[in-house]
Amino acid sequence: MSVSIRAYCAPTMVLLAFDWPDAPNHSDFLGFSITRTGSKSGAYVLRNRLTFKGPAEDGDVPSTAAPIQKFMWWDAGVRASSGESYDYKVTPVLGTPDNLRMQDASAGTVHIELPSNIENDIGTWFNRAVVSSQAFSTLLKSMNLDPAVPASQLSQEQELPLRAWLADGLEKIVPQFLSTQKKIEGAIYHLTDKFWVIPTLEKSNNSIELVYDSHLLYGGKGKPKKPSPNQDAINTLKDKKNVKFEPRDKTSIMHDKFLVRVGGSDKAEQVLCGSANFTPEGFSSQANLLHTFNSPDLANLFLARKRLIQDNPSVVATAQKADWSTPVKVGDASIRVFFSPEPKNKQVSIDTVIETIGKATSSVVFCLYDPTDLQLLNACFKVGDSGKMMFGLVNHILAQDPQLDPSKRVLPAEISIYHRSRKNHDVLDAESFGRDTPQGFLAEWKAFPGEDGKNYAPVIIHHKFIVIDGETGSPRIYSGSANMSNNSVHRNDEALLEITEIKSLAQLYLAEFMRLYENYRARAKFLRPEKNLKLAINSNWCKKYFSDNTPESRCRLALAKLI
Repeated sequence: MSVSIRAYCAPTMVLLAFDWPDAPNHSDFLGFSITRTGSKSGAYVLRNRLTFKGPAEDGDVPSTAAPIQKFMWWDAGVRASSGESYDYKVTPVLGTPDNLRMQDASAGTVHIELPSNIENDIGTWFNRAVVSSQAFSTLLKSMNLDPAVPASQLSQEQELPLRAWLADGLEKIVPQFLSTQKKIEGAIYHLTDKFWVIPTLEKSNNSIELVYDSHLLYGGKGKPKKPSPNQDAINTLKDKKNVKFEPRDKTSIMHDKFLVRVGGSDKAEQVLCGSANFTPEGFSSQANLLHTFNSPDLANLFLARKRLIQDNPSVVATAQKADWSTPVKVGDASIRVFFSPEPKNKQVSIDTVIETIGKATSSVVFCLYDPTDLQLLNACFKVGDSGKMMFGLVNHILAQDPQLDPSKRVLPAEISIYHRSRKNHDVLDAESFGRDTPQGFLAEWKAFPGEDGKNYAPVIIHHKFIVIDGETGSPRIYSGSANMSNNSVHRNDEALLEITEIKSLAQLYLAEFMRLYENYRARAKFLRPEKNLKLAINSNWCKKYFSDNTPESRCRLALAKLI
């Protein structure tokens, strides 16, 4: 019986999910070897950091010598921009550590062509972020950077390429979207990016109107409040007559992050939106995404929203007609948008998400920044309790003293990693990064080099997405700016997208989710006192993948299933 393989493709990576039903019949099954063959680059054996003796001390080891003891593996050594297509061959490995036998007769193969960032009028960009990549630590090590050096002492020649590597496209798409002779209107929570966005605005000659969150910041007990973080950008651009800033402070926060291109006859043409604030942290430090939609109908909905809030109406006035929009067709996708806030006695937006989760036939994965809606989280856990695949990543902000000056607060963060249910999860606090790293692994950085290492960055995962039945033929994605909380429903300006009828985009989301999930799950394992960071010398490692009701068996069956 041959290995079956399913590929989940993104523009900068591929997630391979595979199955070998014959595995339980071999007591000497030691894992898989994976070979990638590029149409231009030729054959390359994917590598493993773990060996039968422990983590490799001098770099990774080919999977022909250190088999992969998992039923999925992601490869970030590919790029859609290279113009290559790829073939993957996954081969079972039997034997002993000293005598590995490749089972070529049982090998499976799959051919893939990576999607570009823009497919069928929908653009998608996920960044790398700081703590989700060993490769970033390798890059820093090669530059001999000391984490104790203040960011102000980093030269632009050092800082700019580091941030661009982490942003992985987010830093390009916003300036490209702004660089047009057409009018731009939008709503931006925070605009502080001095590397790409503000310089683009300084050079622009087209009309640009931006609603911004104008709330003053807490200045400390007995002290006056501080200006909005956006004030520096406003001051920098004060002489630009073509750039207009429109303050918004009637909602709790104006949390939108979108831009609309407006063409002739005052008609909307395209919209850019997502989870990323237009800040250096939003693009590079925090895990985020941005979409573009080449759809006049969808763009017009966002344009109408911007023009509604530009006059700073009250929460009550803003919430009067809150509801899901009529579905809009964009390429293969069907998309609805819900603009918050809602009236106090309603929560139509989040109830829709909860109802959809309850109808999941196969899986739910969620990647959320500090959600507080317990009904929604419980709906996700119920999916796991019912025997379906359920994984989650949640970035929590720990309690802090509101009486302290924000610049002197300790702002710790923790990541909750859910495997099946509320009880089945790991928790990592921000201090976990940069310490207790096993030999052979590099310590991940908890923040961008030069940022304060004591006041741990409160935001690691800034995503706000849920993917339901993402590996099936009928997936549903919820994504946008909303944090799935009471504030995001009733008190903030937010945009929540519901995206259906597009399998390729759901699979892209799944691939990016599993990249983050696997990184944080590995880090959690590193911290366990009973950790055994060696490859197993027999087939015991795979028993959990064929046992009833384990997260591993659910994942194997769901992700590798061909549709």
